[in-house]
Amino acid sequence: MEREQLRGNLIKLLTAVGLVLMCGFVVYGIAAGLFTSQQKMEVFLRPAGLWAPLLFTALQAIQVVIPILPGGIGCLGGVLMFGPENGCPFHAFLSKPDIRFFQAS
Repeated sequence: MEREQLRGNLIKLLTAVGLVLMCGFVVYGIAAGLFTSQQKMEVFLRPAGLWAPLLFTALQAIQVVIPILPGGIGCLGGVLMFGPENGCPFHAFLSKPDIRFFQAS
């Protein structure tokens, strides 16, 4: 019983930390104009290279277990970051991603 309670508390803690980090990123993104300019979003993601979609997909998978933010917001974020074709992890795996976007300039 104590182990289950510890696990529940850990999930709550991780959810709270994730929510604070996501809120911080949203505030930063608004201040930096990431959500209003595709060019600024590309500049922000370019250093991550091919890791950007992989990390996004991992975040989407993790939040199935640890609900950091609602899934709909994650899909919307994917569309904003990677475009409508590659925005959701399902589409990223089934469609051919534009590799030029992830190559360093």
